[in-house]
Amino acid sequence: MIAVVCPNPAIDRHAVVPGFEKGRVHRAESLRVLAGGKGLNVARILAELGHRPTVLGFAGGYAGRQLEEGVRTFGGAPRFTAVGAESRTCYTVVDPVSGTQTLINEQGMPVTTEEVERFWRAFVDEAARSRWVVLSGSLPPGAPVDLYTRMVTFCRQRCVNTVLDTSGAPLEAALQGAAAPTYLKTNRLEYSEAVGHCPNLPHDLWQAASASLRDSVAHIITDGAARVGVVTKAGTWFLYPPKVEVVNAVGAGDAFTAGLVSELATGAPLEAAVRFAVACSSIKVANLTPTLGVDAGRIREIAAKVRIEAAQGAQGPPPASWA
Repeated sequence: MIAVVCPNPAIDRHAVVPGFEKGRVHRAESLRVLAGGKGLNVARILAELGHRPTVLGFAGGYAGRQLEEGVRTFGGAPRFTAVGAESRTCYTVVDPVSGTQTLINEQGMPVTTEEVERFWRAFVDEAARSRWVVLSGSLPPGAPVDLYTRMVTFCRQRCVNTVLDTSGAPLEAALQGAAAPTYLKTNRLEYSEAVGHCPNLPHDLWQAASASLRDSVAHIITDGAARVGVVTKAGTWFLYPPKVEVVNAVGAGDAFTAGLVSELATGAPLEAAVRFAVACSSIKVANLTPTLGVDAGRIREIAAKVRIEAAQGAQGPPPASWA
């Protein structure tokens, strides 16, 4: 039912280092090694929420085998395209004393034209039998910058819902592409940077989001712990999460995407799905681990505390206009 495309997955190494400072030798208090990358983070929480997502992407070498095993371990179905290069590794240092996270992300090794063609065949086969396709994260070097746009177009032609969460050049290509994803989810910084490189869009963030909607149901733009903006053809609404103590903010956006897709895939209206997504993100930042660690009932309790406000010009109450 749900396919998650993670073209550039990674082995994530999370080290907890109290009092971390650059230029010093430290000993990690704990170390966790996981199959990661934005799409795999999304798939992991989707599995925790009761789904069994299929995960597509490129994977190679010893790290690639770890990625496949990692997906099976958390309850997903791996369908990676084998490549000749070793899959990347990314590093996160979490300092619980200062509350900071330091990330070092490898770019990834280039993929070949033949590898991209094999990936495309796997994607076409999987997307054609899915109801939802999540496109998440960066593209590896060598992949066409408009690869996500092509996937969105394929899904549009077959009435498959898409959720796109990316940044940089792939996001710019999506904003200017022929087909629009059903839902675009990004954060304020990534969206602002993309808009700045799209001369056909207004430079004002919310005006640009409205102007670039096209056939999308909504553009959903997160702004850290401050708020989430939901831009629809009927107007813009802002959702404000409850205050929580931030323990580890890494993966908060992926938890949001997973919560959103989980609810939409079960037929929930958009407002309820975004509330649920905000709650998932709030739980994730308060948790050191990459999972939520709570049941859906607890998530809904937090979702009920999410405050919502209509921006100037929005038409009617959210439940009616978002249905």
